[in-house]
Amino acid sequence: QLITSGFATGVDREYAVWDLRYFEAPLARAPFGSGNSVAHLHFDTEHKLLLAAGHGSMTVSMWQYNTEIEGCMKHMGDYVGAAPTVAFSMLPKNKLDPTKHEVFRAVRCQNDHSISYVSFQL
Repeated sequence: QLITSGFATGVDREYAVWDLRYFEAPLARAPFGSGNSVAHLHFDTEHKLLLAAGHGSMTVSMWQYNTEIEGCMKHMGDYVGAAPTVAFSMLPKNKLDPTKHEVFRAVRCQNDHSISYVSFQL
């Protein structure tokens, strides 16, 4: 399966879940929040978690992928930074702190010329 992000009508982001064998229609399509750019997706196959970060957005959203629920995605929470995002990248798994139950650690470059490290924990 494949997860894509884009825009619905207006400024609302949306995601779609596709079956790679059948591209005629998505398996699921639903709103992904609002923003001024397409959400860049980072997926962790081990925990089935998806991070969505957009250029110019102050919010990074975490979603859980689950084919048993309607829409295949469940919103788990948001991280809201102090300044809009310019760039966003995940650190490798060997940089996580297991004592803090980290599932993601990211580097976030902000438009105020600062860098922040964001920890996502279960």
